[in-house]
Amino acid sequence: MLSVDHSRGFVYQRTDEEAVVDRGGTRSMLNTNFEKEELEGKPP
Repeated sequence: MLSVDHSRGFVYQRTDEEAVVDRGGTRSMLNTNFEKEELEGKPP
């Protein structure tokens, strides 16, 4: 459920806290994928 907060001029998901948690989860997934690729790219 998305809501538009016209006083601040951006769209947020129910609460600011949930939006922050969602961004943190995305960063964690990107970091995990990067580390995995880095390990696979190194010779044994």
